[in-house]
Amino acid sequence: MFIGRSYADAIRPSSVRELQRAHERGAHIVLVDPRCNNSITFADEWVPIRPGADLQLIMSMMYVMLDEDLVDWDFVKEHTVAPFLVKDADGLFLRMSDLGVEPTEGPVDPTTGKPTVVDPYAVWDEAAGTAAELSTVAAPALEGAFDVEGTPVHTAFSLLKDEIMKYAPAQASQMCDVPEDVIVELAHLACDGPVTHRVG
Repeated sequence: MFIGRSYADAIRPSSVRELQRAHERGAHIVLVDPRCNNSITFADEWVPIRPGADLQLIMSMMYVMLDEDLVDWDFVKEHTVAPFLVKDADGLFLRMSDLGVEPTEGPVDPTTGKPTVVDPYAVWDEAAGTAAELSTVAAPALEGAFDVEGTPVHTAFSLLKDEIMKYAPAQASQMCDVPEDVIVELAHLACDGPVTHRVG
């Protein structure tokens, strides 16, 4: 799926050849762009969108994924920042140094010649009912608001979900000029994997 990028009009002919070969082998290619550009020659579908409204479309696709429970929750917990705690006061991730744990020295950074600083992120340990270092928690909370030693925090996923909920397909369709049913179709395509998104 391309969003706001035309490889056929770019200066990367190797990418065009790769995409043409993928299409010949059965890849379903969707072009999301205000213009029907030259990439349409190897796309199965063109989805015109209001210029600058890519974010609204993507957020609405995520709305559908949450609403229909199409999310790979294990992946989200293990490979994203979703469970990280975010301080309400400044929007920064809560680190163990915020809880009085001194940072340690890590490997030497070859670009500076100095040791790196290891200051782990904190997550909410549901079993213990407390904030803890990410690597020590088997099942961190994915959603919620907590008080960590007087510091109000939310999980990163909770903050993202609050934003996503503003983009139901009916509302997002008016913002991005993509029909509701097409937004739902794109969300399903994105979850039917394997899939690659090339956003430009």
